Amino acid sequence: MEMNLQNKPLANRSLSFAAGVLFVCLSIVIMGYGAAVAVPEKMLLPLMQLSPTLALSLTSFITIGLPLTLSFYLLAVIFRRLFNMVNSSFLIAPFILFMVYGLATIAHNNDDMWYNFALTLSKLLPVLLCAIFLARQNVSTNN
Repeated sequence: MEMNLQNKPLANRSLSFAAGVLFVCLSIVIMGYGAAVAVPEKMLLPLMQLSPTLALSLTSFITIGLPLTLSFYLLAVIFRRLFNMVNSSFLIAPFILFMVYGLATIAHNNDDMWYNFALTLSKLLPVLLCAIFLARQNVSTNN
């Protein structure tokens, strides 16, 4: 079955968005396993004395943010190899919506807005930077 040139961008965006929804499902599992990682007190105590928010954000970055970034990169590369073109902005959009919705829900019921913002940012920022990197890499390969 041949695809019209008119429908190819729509199919590309739809496929990228569906892959983004798949990434959100995968990210829930990764966040669950990352939250279950036990970090020794001896490693966290010096940072906790400096700033508890910094210590827990750094822990969240290492145990959740980096595995999320790696899985996002692998998912984007797999879909790029299979379907020749993946739109990174549509691939990352469901994850951003998921994280912002979670932040809004938690912040609405809690007084520690900056703490929750720092934890969300430590999970979202590496994945967002990876999406920007993939988008720029895609533009340079198209030219």
